[in-house]
Amino acid sequence: IAHEINSPIGAVRSSVDTAEAAIRRLGPAAQATDPTAERTVALAGDVFTSARQGLVRIGNLVESLRGFARLDETEVQEADLHQELETVLSLIELSVIGNVAVEKAFGTIPQITCKPRELNQVFMTLLVNAFEALKGEGRLTIRTKRLGSDVQISISDSGPGISRELADSIFDLRLNAKGARFGMGLGLPTSRRIVERHGGRLILNSPAEGAEFTITLPIQGPAAA
Repeated sequence: IAHEINSPIGAVRSSVDTAEAAIRRLGPAAQATDPTAERTVALAGDVFTSARQGLVRIGNLVESLRGFARLDETEVQEADLHQELETVLSLIELSVIGNVAVEKAFGTIPQITCKPRELNQVFMTLLVNAFEALKGEGRLTIRTKRLGSDVQISISDSGPGISRELADSIFDLRLNAKGARFGMGLGLPTSRRIVERHGGRLILNSPAEGAEFTITLPIQGPAAA
């Protein structure tokens, strides 16, 4: 998919460069006979700038998708969780994030041995759930720290929180999420299974406001086997 997207992006970028060069060459002659030509050339320049910005964004998204899937790498490896979190954040649509203030309280943590592709799925589920709960307004905080031979990642939001009834069954595979705070189907139960396969824990906390999910993972765990 990355290759199929990058090929037409290259063609469009080349066309934009050619069109801009042509406009610049024709500009002086056109301005001599058309008083509006200068304004037209300036407008074309703005269009070319916007087009290049769009192409850069598409290219960055493709690279983020490659990083998210990590298809060119072995399944079990050492990973920088801060980099993985940044990659996942870059893939979430701006319309989902809205005006939410994202705070990153990243501590000093080592790389861990894990399956990054699976952990990225967990991060995506938790982050998208939090953004959707905030509905475009509020605060989302990501904290990381080291706890002895483990690392801990907490994702909290200032949203409406989770009722006790839902909290008791939030990780239940039989959970019917229709009409509930979360709309990810089996996302949370699957996330807990992924974390447990890594020898870690995924729990839901109930702060004074909103909700907080905490992931605890061993620096060297069963995933290294």
